[in-house]
Amino acid sequence: MDYDKAVRLSDRVEEEEKRVDMLYAQAGKMLLGDEYADVDPRIILFLSEFLKAIEETCGRCEDSIDYFRVLLVGLTKPV
Repeated sequence: MDYDKAVRLSDRVEEEEKRVDMLYAQAGKMLLGDEYADVDPRIILFLSEFLKAIEETCGRCEDSIDYFRVLLVGLTKPV
């Protein structure tokens, strides 16, 4: 088992999840901005829910990495 690689990849998942959080916040502000004022509110609601689903999915990926790390520690600790 390549412990170092597993740690690097799990760190990357966490970094990307933070990036998605930031993009989600930016997109939410954008949807409420003047440039979307003339867009049908149903479209805005749909896009908002769509973006929320993506953000939540990324959050679940990060949660899974937390479980993975617990397993990784358990599998690599001396007996």
